[in-house]
Amino acid sequence: MTVTNHRPDMPAGARRRVPRPLPWAGVFGAGAAAVLLGAVPAWAAPAPTGPARTAAALAPQPSAQAFQPGSVTFVSLSSGWALGSVPCQGPGRCLALRQTTDGGRTWSVVTLPQGLLEQVNRRLDGYPELAAGALLTVRFADLRDGWIFGGVSLNGTEWAVLWSTHDGGRTWHRVSSLPGMTAQAPIFDLEAARGTVYALGQSSSTTYPGAVLAASPVRTDAWYKMATPQLGFPAGGANPTGDIVLQGGRGWLVEGNDRGITGSARLLPDGQWAPWSPPCRSVGNSYAVPAAATGSVLYAECQIGGFASSLSPAAPKGATIGSYWLYRSTDGGLHFQPVTQLGAGYPNAGAQPPPTVLAAASAPGSIFGDRGDNLMASFDGGLQWQAVYHGSVSYVGFTSPAQGVAITQASQSPSSPSSLAITRDGGHHWQTVKF
Repeated sequence: MTVTNHRPDMPAGARRRVPRPLPWAGVFGAGAAAVLLGAVPAWAAPAPTGPARTAAALAPQPSAQAFQPGSVTFVSLSSGWALGSVPCQGPGRCLALRQTTDGGRTWSVVTLPQGLLEQVNRRLDGYPELAAGALLTVRFADLRDGWIFGGVSLNGTEWAVLWSTHDGGRTWHRVSSLPGMTAQAPIFDLEAARGTVYALGQSSSTTYPGAVLAASPVRTDAWYKMATPQLGFPAGGANPTGDIVLQGGRGWLVEGNDRGITGSARLLPDGQWAPWSPPCRSVGNSYAVPAAATGSVLYAECQIGGFASSLSPAAPKGATIGSYWLYRSTDGGLHFQPVTQLGAGYPNAGAQPPPTVLAAASAPGSIFGDRGDNLMASFDGGLQWQAVYHGSVSYVGFTSPAQGVAITQASQSPSSPSSLAITRDGGHHWQTVKF
């Protein structure tokens, strides 16, 4: 995951290097027998078939206490949405959306369209539940315009999911197609700022196996394909992924997989995307999404050597193959300099992997990452770190220098329930949100 804005042109959140199913998805496995499906419209993940499928069976139970968040977006200090799951009417969990207008203190149920529920909720052994492997995100640009996007795995195939609202979530519409993108792959990322929404996904071209960027005015669904530098896919490794970062009128885009970044671009003031060299390219080209504190200050985490590379002459002094370093830019990502090796300030540095979530708030020097089952924070630009909240972290984002949110699980177990934590003092203290 995009490093993601909660409010246009406000501090960004965090994105994993390689997306994994959200905490409330993929818990139930994929043990059901495959169902032969008929023709599938473009961009429509197949809905369950057969007489057992009913609107009531696909609807979630109206239980606010049972809600588990998987994605969150805020457009102001008071207004936000959380996408997650609740128990279905029967065993399993079904997709659900919540909205707050008081900064997360109380949440109300937002009704999702039946068509979306049929795309995402499927039947296993006669009961509805969220499709295993679903990776869905909610994103709003303002109080009216929002999107639910991502992908769902059904019968061995990944299908794109994209729905939009332009009345604050009262009604939703399925986006039938995006120019140049295939329906048989998830949407990697979608972000909006300054009146434009961007979506990154897999190209539908059989002669150009890469990524493609589409854009639209946020008020409408008038999508068009954007010109970008070449965004080619890696030849091997894990499934491709991509991330978009928008902050302070600027933007950055990366795509690739666990073997490194194979395509990147930066957003210019005139709205065009130009070639851009990611921060880790010179030391191994590991996949890294910049965390934008402002339009000028960015942080990134680089693995020295990347995938099967030798030690680069550009590596920091004293760096070793496989070590992780924090890099910082003060000129909008044109140049990055190493700050410190990640690990020294973390507990059990040699026994655990480095942070896979990296976020930055606009407050000077405020950086956040995960370590094992803790949310870690640094308030001096990454030199010293401390645990500020217990939980396995999958997302962190800030709406203002003081207010931010994090999606966490009690542990790293896939079956561990997820929760939403909020801070109102710049990340020093966090409280669990009650739905």
